[in-house]
Amino acid sequence: DDGLYVASPELCLLQLASKLSEPEAAKLALEMCGDYGIDVHDDEMGFCKRPPLTSVAKLKAYANRLYKQNGGARALHHLRYVVDGSASPRETPLCLLLCLPPRFGGYGLALPEMNKRIELTAREQMMVGARHYRCDLYWAQKRVGVEYDSAQYHSAPDKQELDAIRRNMLEYKGVRV
Repeated sequence: DDGLYVASPELCLLQLASKLSEPEAAKLALEMCGDYGIDVHDDEMGFCKRPPLTSVAKLKAYANRLYKQNGGARALHHLRYVVDGSASPRETPLCLLLCLPPRFGGYGLALPEMNKRIELTAREQMMVGARHYRCDLYWAQKRVGVEYDSAQYHSAPDKQELDAIRRNMLEYKGVRV
């Protein structure tokens, strides 16, 4: 509409990053690069699926264009801890906990791939009734996957059974879960 202006996600993040700590800016960037949104219904907070608002590559390119003089170094600092593809509000802080350096309260691990798709063979698909599985956080070099199983979404007996089947198949495929 005339007179209505909306900042791009990239500009919004750069503006907010100057007022946030590095971990807070990294969390916001992970959320913007993820495929979920915070959803509030009847005072209950949850989340919904949505396309990512931006990507790490777009954030870096935008900052470099905006801050040509110093290469956007200050604006990009928190992006060292950001990766595309977080799929839930619980995966984001888990990624930060594992990957932020100890000075920020993290464990200092390398960044993982988020929601890495692990393909199943036709035979495996018949065994488990799924075409593929996704690892919430995945380190390809070590073939290690981390799964976040919340009580809210994974406490029902049928969900626990599916989670066990999934973990077993991933282990069978050589992924340590």
